[in-house]
Amino acid sequence: MTDWTAGEPQVCFDECRSCARRWPLPRAACPHCGTPDPQRRGAAGTGTVAALTVVHRAPEGAPHPPTPFALVLVDLDEGVRVMGRAAGVSAVGERVAVGFPDGVPSFAPAR
Repeated sequence: MTDWTAGEPQVCFDECRSCARRWPLPRAACPHCGTPDPQRRGAAGTGTVAALTVVHRAPEGAPHPPTPFALVLVDLDEGVRVMGRAAGVSAVGERVAVGFPDGVPSFAPAR
């Protein structure tokens, strides 16, 4: 299963085949119990905003939208925390859903 980092419009996470722990970035083994070859799973793409910040001055040379732009940490319904851009998100605790308007995760209020 591939995700947005491989050009697919999907947020994914790894899940340990032994202890069922979950984490957002691919790893060769579970960071908790060490079991190799975790299972890659697709997330539904919905969750709750855990943190929100506005970037007013972005690093030089990095691909990003024009400033200011918002970033969010989202607790996905599957129990994994991910980061993405924010579109129209205004508060911590808000329910959001992911989209990929420019190829990277962008969270907007869930409908």
